[in-house]
Amino acid sequence: MVLSVIDVIRRAARPNDAVLGWSAADDRYVDVRGHPDAEVTPGVVVYRIQDRVFFANAHYFKRRLWAAVDGAPKPVRHLVLDASFISDIDASAEVAMREIVSGLGDRNIELHVARAAADLLVRFDDVGLTDLIGADHLHAMVEGAVTACGPARPTGS
Repeated sequence: MVLSVIDVIRRAARPNDAVLGWSAADDRYVDVRGHPDAEVTPGVVVYRIQDRVFFANAHYFKRRLWAAVDGAPKPVRHLVLDASFISDIDASAEVAMREIVSGLGDRNIELHVARAAADLLVRFDDVGLTDLIGADHLHAMVEGAVTACGPARPTGS
């Protein structure tokens, strides 16, 4: 049983993630690696991690998120975190989120969070992340978050 728990933590330490772009063919945001037609919105990085964020992957989450920002066409003014797979955060993930918000602020990049489940939003409220991020930066859909960033999504032209 101990080996099974270790194996689960090992796999959860490096969850799948993606930078998302708008696919006109699919009429939604998709992983740009698997969709050559997907277009990124200038100035906006849409990033998704596909697991909960907790002590075993909080550092990995930060590193991959920064890699997405650093690898994007410049200038980046907004980061949209698609939180649809983040079911919960622990204290390590809370610290990681605070560091991300601070680091983004240092770079004049606004954080928007999209598709967070109700339980995750309650957790954000409980630990003060809603106030830190801004309630107006929490969105039901990725498309709404990108629209709130100012630029229109890519149209394919």
